[in-house]
Amino acid sequence: MEFSKLGRYNRSAVSAITMVAPMIERARAARRPATRRAPLLAEHLEQRLVLAHAANLSVSLWTAIGPAPVSGPGLVFGAQSGRVEVFASHPTDPNTAYIGSDQGGVWKTVNWLSANPTWVPLTDSQPSLQSHVHSLVVARSNPNIIYAGAGGPGGGLLKSSDGGITWTLLGNALFDGSEFGAVIVSPNDANIVFVATQCGSTMPQGVFKSINGGMTWTNTTATVHGGCVADLVIDPTNAAVLYAGMVNDPGNLSDGIYKTANGGATWTRLSSGLPFGAMIGEEISLAVAPSSAQVIYATIFNAATGRPERFRSNNGGVSWTSADITGAARYTGGCS
Repeated sequence: MEFSKLGRYNRSAVSAITMVAPMIERARAARRPATRRAPLLAEHLEQRLVLAHAANLSVSLWTAIGPAPVSGPGLVFGAQSGRVEVFASHPTDPNTAYIGSDQGGVWKTVNWLSANPTWVPLTDSQPSLQSHVHSLVVARSNPNIIYAGAGGPGGGLLKSSDGGITWTLLGNALFDGSEFGAVIVSPNDANIVFVATQCGSTMPQGVFKSINGGMTWTNTTATVHGGCVADLVIDPTNAAVLYAGMVNDPGNLSDGIYKTANGGATWTRLSSGLPFGAMIGEEISLAVAPSSAQVIYATIFNAATGRPERFRSNNGGVSWTSADITGAARYTGGCS
């Protein structure tokens, strides 16, 4: 099962604020001079920065900063990254950054702060080059360790222990043919990894956990949900707390946002102020606010209207209030 092209682009546009902005904010914080103009605001979500560049960019135009997009009308051949799906910053070196792209694999730059960053492809020799949103992560406790979800045939979890120089394909027997909703690593222990498998997976779906760096896996959600996991985020201040957006359960009765407070041992569906069950459409996107781990944002596609609805929790998911998107376009994609 694949998202339609229109649906995939809608998903990227709607979830750009919800998923990418918190990562980019941290990478950008070190580069902003005191005299720089006020940052652009993404909706009203914690005044998080829209993807920008160290140079003084136009507030109305976008500047391409790589790695290697497809050009037109005559296509430029050579190294091509494809559509960028995910950005991951180095936790301590603002000059080092990684991106994952659809059919372009993982790329790295070590001069992110320059006017024209240069990029190097890292995974061209791997059997799968397919990346999705939230499927690339640099371990905070050891930045040399990188995990990347490589979806589709021949896929699995790619791991590098040397900053992207070499890679090992893990979990191929389990994840071959899967699409990854997210890859999460514990902020305290690079060996504790969570993987969310998404719509389109031909293998068992759920939130999988490894405590040995990806060597073996346990499905932590098999008893609470039978569908796929669209997104997964972790509390950066408490590695035992995670939130998962679960959709496409047979009959849709158990769909919704779930929380674990014990590292995946048990999961509880959150419902105070949230849609759940048959009200859930094809997609849930999640984000933890950088300013407070108690503030959680969710974008949920309504099954009846086909449009995204935004929600916010100020107390770690106990209760939610609507922060709907005025004039949001109808979602026309989905799994087929």
